Amino acid sequence: VTVEIESSDGNEVDSLGDTAPIQINIENLDLNDDQEEIKSVTISGVPDGFVIYAGDNAGNAEIATNFGGSNGTNSWLVSIDNELANYIAILPPAHWSGELDGLELVVVSGHDTIVTQRVDTFKIDTITVNAVADGIKLDPASSVGRAGQIIALNLNAVMADAKAVGSTDSSQETTTLEISGLGAGAVFYVGSEVYSDYSYDDEDDADIYTITGLTQSDLDDLGFVRSNSVMEDDGEIEITVSARTIENPEALYIGKPCIYV
Repeated sequence: VTVEIESSDGNEVDSLGDTAPIQINIENLDLNDDQEEIKSVTISGVPDGFVIYAGDNAGNAEIATNFGGSNGTNSWLVSIDNELANYIAILPPAHWSGELDGLELVVVSGHDTIVTQRVDTFKIDTITVNAVADGIKLDPASSVGRAGQIIALNLNAVMADAKAVGSTDSSQETTTLEISGLGAGAVFYVGSEVYSDYSYDDEDDADIYTITGLTQSDLDDLGFVRSNSVMEDDGEIEITVSARTIENPEALYIGKPCIYV
């Protein structure tokens, strides 16, 4: 048996399921003996949570038959009527990204008149799932506090992709906030601890703090203390918050920041 297998790649799946499965590039499966026929073709080593599709093309492909497995992996049938499906694809779990290795193409072939069957196994090249930032929702509420004490921001932020999808997920999102209206000298806190990953831009009176690397837990407990030099005895201030999520420096970012006042 001979076959051509090439590496494949595609983008991370969002929770809405809008992302297409990633086609696995398997072509030109041939038998060395014209008298033999394919009995079955399966893909083994597919981790739990990943789904295989098979069909004539992307438009009519359906979820393949899962033969089950062990140790957290499964085998999926990718032959139709004793022929390798023209289109084979894999759908990762929502928000999973990284490199998927360890998959194998298993071809069972033989003669109709001979009981013994031949089993050939081929390594499937690495399938790369590119990380894509999924965004964040904010529903901010009013914040109240005393001068010189930590005031909670009360952003009510919800990250769409807030945690790793299993131990093999290679990229987890963080949030970047841009906050204006606090004036110079503000200090940010997560709980009672100073949060130091931020910068301040006052060029041309911009008054913008950029806070990076925030997790969902950080957002839940984020607060600030304003500088005494800009504090008034009493009163209200209006701040503007722009939020976006980032996977890693090389990852894709899709969509625009959400802005709240």
